[in-house]
Amino acid sequence: MLTQTLFCLRLTMDLKGIEFGHTSPRQGLMLLHWLANNIYNDNNGDMRLNFNPTRRDYGIHLYRNADNPHPLPILPRQRESYYSLGNLGHNNNNDGAMALPNYVTQIFYNSREPESNRDRVILRVRDDGSNQFIVDEVYVTQHYPPNGNTGTGYDPDNTYLVSFNLLTQIQRLATIGQNDIPRIYNVEINHNSSWCGSLDLSS
Repeated sequence: MLTQTLFCLRLTMDLKGIEFGHTSPRQGLMLLHWLANNIYNDNNGDMRLNFNPTRRDYGIHLYRNADNPHPLPILPRQRESYYSLGNLGHNNNNDGAMALPNYVTQIFYNSREPESNRDRVILRVRDDGSNQFIVDEVYVTQHYPPNGNTGTGYDPDNTYLVSFNLLTQIQRLATIGQNDIPRIYNVEINHNSSWCGSLDLSS
């Protein structure tokens, strides 16, 4: 069972202090940016997706939170489910990930290193009964390191709740560019990267 309270990321500066998406060639920050721009507020203030998670659009798939220990809270309601986004490895069940934009996937396809496919965004989704899906919570997490003895589950010590305030801040950056990122996020581009869209939030 979950034995700790998850830290909530509320501001872009909170992304600087976590491992998620930082070490090259990881794509987590780009994935979070893409997701933030594919959810919206409806007239009731609920966050909704621009795609259907049950169809495995963009490679998203059901996550049963069965790791031990559980990285996420146990869901109390039957209409709620967790969905995992970010597995870029190709197999027969994950071809939808190819629909993600180039700025999310390029660093993975250029490297093919085990580290490049560790980051995940988890959505806590509720079916409102009309085949429409409300996002109640968003988390970022990562798989344990591939060279460790901890298995392939998600690391609860590197799992964080993402506030909707942070998602709104990320939405303000409509496109990824070297000029926009430092101005809006107060961060630096990692010019040592082979890809001009890489973010360096560690400084």
